Amino acid sequence: MPTDTPEKLNYEKMGAIALYLLNLVQSCASAQFLESSPGYDPTPTELQYMNSVFSDLFRLHGIPEAKSRDDIDMVVIKLKGAYGL
Repeated sequence: MPTDTPEKLNYEKMGAIALYLLNLVQSCASAQFLESSPGYDPTPTELQYMNSVFSDLFRLHGIPEAKSRDDIDMVVIKLKGAYGL
């Protein structure tokens, strides 16, 4: 049985966090970022974070640990299909 019942939730705090995240995403979407260094491949870093952060989600959908850029692409396709995106 969930313990987060409506009377225990902090709606004001949740609203403030949602607004902060909205502003952050909008700022990032309109920002101009520096070009990465020539020859730099972010794949190993992306794989490390993706596998650690989404490990439970991967297990839920029967997705093996991602080990390559092709695996990242496959994960995106599977999750988009699973969530109708």
